[in-house]
Amino acid sequence: MSTIRGRLAGLAALAAAAPLLVGCGADDGAADASGPVTVAAAEELAAEAAAVAEELAAAEREAAADRKAVDAADVVERDALTADSLVAALTSAMEQYETAHVEVAIGDLVSVSADVDYADADPAMRATMSMAGDDLRLVLVAGEVYVRQSGDAAYLKLDKDNPMVGPQIEELLGMGPRAAVDGLVDGVRSVELLGTEDVDGARLAHYAVEVDAAAFAQPLVADVGGLASDLPERLVMDLYLDDEDLLHRMEVEVAGMTLVIDVSKWGAPVEVKAPPASQVKSLS
Repeated sequence: MSTIRGRLAGLAALAAAAPLLVGCGADDGAADASGPVTVAAAEELAAEAAAVAEELAAAEREAAADRKAVDAADVVERDALTADSLVAALTSAMEQYETAHVEVAIGDLVSVSADVDYADADPAMRATMSMAGDDLRLVLVAGEVYVRQSGDAAYLKLDKDNPMVGPQIEELLGMGPRAAVDGLVDGVRSVELLGTEDVDGARLAHYAVEVDAAAFAQPLVADVGGLASDLPERLVMDLYLDDEDLLHRMEVEVAGMTLVIDVSKWGAPVEVKAPPASQVKSLS
């Protein structure tokens, strides 16, 4: 490629100098004779320079493609997971971290932004949920659930063992990365590494994973408009993992809606506290 650049530079210099050569004959007669020839030569140089420039651009495109192929081959060599190794690799990677930030979207129906702490047996979480135009703030800590609707001054304290709200709380927890991976246990049927992609500035391995729909998705949709009855036998999800096999994104279409789970800030400090007693009311 350096040879191409050298040719291009030389041609460009000659093309730039060509106008100065026009009319450089000894007298007017010589200038008239040599002028047209020099202009033609300049045009020929410019055309060749353009051709070399296109050759250079093509070489750079080819080099970029080669770099991408090397990146993909490197990922295949280091990180190619299989149906037998996927869940173990994901679980092992997540166990190195006790906290994460999670963004969940289920079509246009539900969106959740949460910080989760997995240090204890009962995960702690603070989250904002938007659903049907209503915003909820939730705090889950020490087995207690606090919910505050937009416009309310106080949180409502709920018991997650209450049959009226327990399933919804479990469903919310089920949207976290660990629960999502737990749903893959015994459900993975095939795994294919598609290559690498840039996701939010990170270079990630992109896997297509076929899973049993009932094992993975039913807990997510059981209470959403009876969508569980519309599940196919199999689902194909897209997983995006870093070099540690740490999950950063999961995408899957469930009953006509796309579920996207984005996970970031693995290991970043998360502090979840119950609201002050003065801001809490109990369910009467």
